[in-house]
Amino acid sequence: MTTINPHHFNSVRTSFKITAEADALLEQLADRYNITQKELLLTLMIKHTDLAARDLVSVDPKATFVTKTKVMAQAVLQFLGKKAKELATHRDTILESLIYKGREGLQTEQEEIEAVIPDLKAVSEQLRQIRTANGLGPEHPANTRIDILEIMVDNLTSSLESYLKEGVPISSDDFSDSGASPAPHVAQADVIPANSSYLKVYKSRVPNSSISLEQAVPTQTFINLVKREADKVLLKQKSAHHLWDFGVRASQDIEQDDTMWILTGETLYKASVTCIIADPAGSIGDAIGWVRQYKKPWKNVCVLSQVEKQSSIPAHIRSAMHNKAAEIHRNFFRL
Repeated sequence: MTTINPHHFNSVRTSFKITAEADALLEQLADRYNITQKELLLTLMIKHTDLAARDLVSVDPKATFVTKTKVMAQAVLQFLGKKAKELATHRDTILESLIYKGREGLQTEQEEIEAVIPDLKAVSEQLRQIRTANGLGPEHPANTRIDILEIMVDNLTSSLESYLKEGVPISSDDFSDSGASPAPHVAQADVIPANSSYLKVYKSRVPNSSISLEQAVPTQTFINLVKREADKVLLKQKSAHHLWDFGVRASQDIEQDDTMWILTGETLYKASVTCIIADPAGSIGDAIGWVRQYKKPWKNVCVLSQVEKQSSIPAHIRSAMHNKAAEIHRNFFRL
């Protein structure tokens, strides 16, 4: 579902009497799309401006009704009132009908996703065949780009399957987080020991891993883009470095010498943090060939040392992945 940002619309708070089933459905749909109920109602209104009498739900008088106060865009409230007058019914009925239209849209969307997944898998297989049959070496730039395309298609397929099975929102986290620069550290009640260990989990392979985790990036490729002189001095000590961006929220917690575990699909890396370079424009990521996600720059470039690709996934790592208490940010765990 393509959602509409409601923040440019005036908000109102008003009460409605709808069935408990419709109220629960509204909450489920908002959770499914990872948006607020206010955003969902505005999106449904715009999508169903032609709501007609045939679309009105028939409410069982014996159903359980609840009176709930809803925050919505003023445009939605006006729409409900206008449609109620036009169709000679109550605005509560219009709201209930709009919610059930959302469920119909979700069912249609699921059917469309189910139809496209086999096509994506076929595209991935074609890319694999092209990469293996073109006679170019694995390090050839053409094959590197084909590999990135293959990874992106595989990631999208995995995301769609997770969305269908578990309702997991399709987001940039399947590649890496990106966004604003990390906020300053805020003192917390719990004391984080020096040299902490963290785990970052990606559900499938990440395109950028072949660029800067599998191999080190020559320092001369990006050294001129580093602003802080202290960072430059540190970087010049080695001719090449492994780089990664753990995302906005995770970057707030990471410190020098922390141990980082990075799981991309079934491939696990272990590394130590040398430093984090603030790069608001994302110039370093662009220079080394990182694939941007939704055109957003990679702003928190983490320099890694002692990067080791693990032969297997240790039990304590698998255990941490299922420990919600250890998950301090989405898919980011303190070990």
